[in-house]
Amino acid sequence: MKNVVIQDFEKNYAEILTDFDRYNFQEEWQENTSWQLKLSVSKTDANQFTFDLINFESTVLFDNQEFVIKQMNHKFNGLRQTKEVTAVHIMYTMQYDFQYDVISGKKTISQLLHHIFDKNTQGFTWSTVGTFPSVEQENFGNSNLLDLVNEVLDDYFAVVIADKKHLTFYSKNSYGAKTENTIRYRYNTDEITLDCDTTNLRTEIRGNMSGYFPPVVYRNKEAFERWGLRIATPVDDERYTDENSMKLRLENELQYYPAISCNVIMKLPYELEKGDYVVIVLHELNMNLDVQLVGYNKYPLALARPPELTLSNSKKDMINIQRDIIKTIKKLKKGASK
Repeated sequence: MKNVVIQDFEKNYAEILTDFDRYNFQEEWQENTSWQLKLSVSKTDANQFTFDLINFESTVLFDNQEFVIKQMNHKFNGLRQTKEVTAVHIMYTMQYDFQYDVISGKKTISQLLHHIFDKNTQGFTWSTVGTFPSVEQENFGNSNLLDLVNEVLDDYFAVVIADKKHLTFYSKNSYGAKTENTIRYRYNTDEITLDCDTTNLRTEIRGNMSGYFPPVVYRNKEAFERWGLRIATPVDDERYTDENSMKLRLENELQYYPAISCNVIMKLPYELEKGDYVVIVLHELNMNLDVQLVGYNKYPLALARPPELTLSNSKKDMINIQRDIIKTIKKLKKGASK
């Protein structure tokens, strides 16, 4: 059975947590957005020392990962004390480091990651997997490291997966394993919610003429034969200064199949890694659908409580759409302050 260990901020003590609410111990993850633990502990004779270690900026060690307590609700009810905490993954502490210098010009993802992390003060390391475009950058830097990483994720269509303080950046087409796992309605789940949307379904997209190369057109042949010609808004982004990078951008941008997102509550424990692909089978709709895990709520210490999964085949699921909205708001505020 997995243990939960509490470590004080100074790292003088690390003790296994006992006598707490294991059933509601929760792990939440959303792709490129959040990764955190939630737990509730009442003070007893059996856990009083470890209970006192639970404080702001203390660490929760679980499943070979490290999470830092950022939110704590400390309740007093008679002689009973209870702490309800939220601890975020150690990767998000990169926001406490700052890159003052800026760089410009045509850059690969590796060049930007070197700029972000080569002099970081907290021991973060990184690697990349897959093929990424090169993108023209202007004054990249002068921000905390987390904001800069989020810019990289947006500009290079990347997904980041953390293992403690090592960050792996995947291109979209190299991320996630094709598994033989199947989610079958009325077999291993009785609750599936499907959101289907063809609003943004397009079969052809054109990249801008930046002066470096002629306009690039990407058409998905299979989708064109199925749905006919549906032209997407052209990508007008002068940061792409070579044709191959623009082609990668267009392939990542074009939503050439119906966007479907699923929320599934499993009946049984279900093993699935971040980004894995599974097949959802719905005989009622004659549907066999390949979808990717983009979020989950797990209860890893309660075998009787299966996970809640969020799966999607969309080029931009709701998580990324929300991040784009936040990014746009930040840009507008930045422009207004000039």
